[in-house]
Amino acid sequence: MAGDAAKGHGLWLAKIVAARKLGRGEGLNGKAGERKGPGGAKWHVLGGKRQTAALFDREIVTRMGSGFYRRVFAPAVRRAFEDGKRYVDIRDSLRAAWKP
Repeated sequence: MAGDAAKGHGLWLAKIVAARKLGRGEGLNGKAGERKGPGGAKWHVLGGKRQTAALFDREIVTRMGSGFYRRVFAPAVRRAFEDGKRYVDIRDSLRAAWKP
């Protein structure tokens, strides 16, 4: 998956998982789906808003801090994925290191 599409997909997935965990059904405002964007590419949509790479950068990277995201988070996820770990395993191992 191309980088921009992966960021949009990851943002969409994180929000869906969080919404379901909190008992909010399919996501923001109960609206989740796909729409075609420029060039026919599919974008995941939540609450009428396309989940794009730019939105990922604003909502995720900015919150983490761009330095932390680039130097720590993204490389850790990349290594875990290349090692064949499942999403849940990656998520749980990263969270374990952050818990006080």
